[in-house]
Amino acid sequence: MGCCIQLGILCSLVLVFCSGIGSAAESYEYLALLPGGESTIVNNSYDLMTITIHNPDSYLNITNNASNPQSPVDSLINASFPMNAIAIFTGSDTDSTSIIKIENLFISDDKTSLILQVRPLDYYDGEVLAPYALSTVNLHQLDNMTFNQTRLYLEMLITPPENFFPPDDPFPPKSPYERCLLLCLPIVCDGSPSNCNLESQCQAQCNVFSR
Repeated sequence: MGCCIQLGILCSLVLVFCSGIGSAAESYEYLALLPGGESTIVNNSYDLMTITIHNPDSYLNITNNASNPQSPVDSLINASFPMNAIAIFTGSDTDSTSIIKIENLFISDDKTSLILQVRPLDYYDGEVLAPYALSTVNLHQLDNMTFNQTRLYLEMLITPPENFFPPDDPFPPKSPYERCLLLCLPIVCDGSPSNCNLESQCQAQCNVFSR
């Protein structure tokens, strides 16, 4: 029964992907909504910030024309990165909306925590997220803040799981941990204590993605 359910989910994703290919007026990006619970925002080195969302919903709600298929939240690990997103943080008396570029993500084994490695953006010039990119604040303004609820609107490019790629693929998909280490490369440890410290901090933060 479990195999049948997984096959059904995979088939629905393939149908969504193929319907985009068959439409000349549509791009391959799709809107996906992921609500979650409490979230915290922490500023990292080299313009990277970490958003931790607790208790995300079990399923992504994907909008594709008239259909609204769902996909398990852990299917996000097979998405294409970087990914544009709108994050709406709800506090005790107000909402704060930020435009972000998700560079990497990690989902805990029990699916109770979603950790995003992001870059703050000041504007969004696409179409998928345009209705939600209004009255935004730069994520840096929310540094070290905690919110009660979170909503993520994702500009997704649906891709097949990593095991769909042949073993001899010269450019196999990288793991979340490898993607994280690549983000540390612009920090050059040239003997400067501050730069070397930033590099080691960035690499240490990648450990959360190593599982």
